[in-house]
Amino acid sequence: MKQDPDKSPLNFSNRAFKWLVILMSVFLLIEIPLLISHARHAYFKIDGWFAFYALLGLIACAILVVLARALGGLVRRDKSYYGNQEEESLPEDLDERLR
Repeated sequence: MKQDPDKSPLNFSNRAFKWLVILMSVFLLIEIPLLISHARHAYFKIDGWFAFYALLGLIACAILVVLARALGGLVRRDKSYYGNQEEESLPEDLDERLR
């Protein structure tokens, strides 16, 4: 008997199976570091917090995005830098095949 491909548990169009895989992946990504415990020697008290370095990376990335947008506003060229294309006409000596 041939199995219907739409009823297969490995068919990724099955919405419930997708959510199950996503939730199990997230659960494992959170639980594995908690299961592997080792003595952490933090220099400062804040260093020892759970997910400190992940939060530090997130904040640093957000600051870089804000700074890049501000810098982009400073170095961006005006819209009329290359001239107004509606008013410009083609040169007289331009080959007719290129028009």
